[in-house]
Amino acid sequence: MPKKSIRREKKLHQKIHHHIIKNPLLSISLLILLIVGGVVATQVFAAKPVPPTGQFEAISVNNNGELSNNGTNDPFHMTKDARFFVFESNSSNLDPNDTNNAPDLFLKDRVNGTTELVSILPDGTQPINNVGRGSISDDGQFVIFSTGGNIYIRNLIDQTTQSLLSGSDLNFQNMSPDSRYIIYRTRTGADVDCSLFDRQTSIAENISIGINGEQGNNDVHDCGNITDDGRYVVFSSGASNLVPNDTNNTSDVFIRDRVTSTTTFAFPSLGHTEGGQAFPYITNDGRFIVFYSGSSNLVSGDTNSTSDVFLIDRQLSTIERVSITNNEGETTFSEPSTHGYVTDDGRYVAFISQSPNLNPYREALFSAYLRDRTLGTTELIAQNPFCKAVMGVADVPHVSSDGRYVAFFTGDSAVSIDNNELGDIYLRDRTIPFGRLPKRCN
Repeated sequence: MPKKSIRREKKLHQKIHHHIIKNPLLSISLLILLIVGGVVATQVFAAKPVPPTGQFEAISVNNNGELSNNGTNDPFHMTKDARFFVFESNSSNLDPNDTNNAPDLFLKDRVNGTTELVSILPDGTQPINNVGRGSISDDGQFVIFSTGGNIYIRNLIDQTTQSLLSGSDLNFQNMSPDSRYIIYRTRTGADVDCSLFDRQTSIAENISIGINGEQGNNDVHDCGNITDDGRYVVFSSGASNLVPNDTNNTSDVFIRDRVTSTTTFAFPSLGHTEGGQAFPYITNDGRFIVFYSGSSNLVSGDTNSTSDVFLIDRQLSTIERVSITNNEGETTFSEPSTHGYVTDDGRYVAFISQSPNLNPYREALFSAYLRDRTLGTTELIAQNPFCKAVMGVADVPHVSSDGRYVAFFTGDSAVSIDNNELGDIYLRDRTIPFGRLPKRCN
């Protein structure tokens, strides 16, 4: 691989751990105004099968199939049927209406084969500030994004945009699949908190609070996501006063129950680990939670001295490590695994890892993997025709509900359909096999 590509991948790898273990300094200002609510989304797009496109499909392309001319930024969002993608890019060739010479948010519809700019302000103009993270409702009607410290919702049916939350440096994180509940980060006093806005009631509330509604004494790192019914929200925080007996002096994963108004550890032993936990994700029914941690005492036999991806089954009250080899062995010593995503049935867990013993090429650079908990297998998701695993994978891979499609972000120009040598989003169709793998690669 060219030295230029290796340097670019190393820069991507440096981004991998910005959420883990140590408490980052965040700067998000106070929410000052709630403006307008909305209604819960209804089904507006007829369900259509996604046409087959080949083993790999480039997502960050324009209507002519051309890759972005200035790359794509992570993170991205994919609906669970793998039809809709929302992503940020500073490229100028994805939509002919892109005229602001600034990063924008784009929507890819794989059924209709279209890519359109969706970060449009209420007055019809395009923002001059960075857009960042965006999300789309499962029915494809609403897109949420933040820019210039404000959070907006765009209705793709009537092509209008409304301001949801106004303040300074509000950071949109996630939303419920029906777009009713909005999760975002803001600053309350000296610390960063996770908050929720209910579009139906137009009420905002602090999520990262503890006993008797006490505000956390340290920053929230990741706001995670919310269940379908709006009851449970997961987040990670360095606060020690959210639950009793939090004695490990590091970040932990918590779950907020909005029905009982309680905050608890996502798993009872989490407050006594010697390493922090980060980047939680909860399934729509609230049963499974996936996260990563550098702790060695969450499960027995954890001796690799690095971060692993874990899955909690709240129904069975169990925790297991899922970033493991096909024979359920550990990943390579000091080679981290991070950023997990789990399907709602708990069968498939996607994650990224630098461990060389997970891929047949023994390459120690971050790539995307899929653990099938039913079959007990761990699969390399990204492989190119040049006898290499696709490297430079950053952020969370996404998996369709049936496990067929896995999407990932990479800056590896060795992908056979990549000709721009920039970060892009790709979709792997697992029904199309790689074919026979070579015994080794040079």
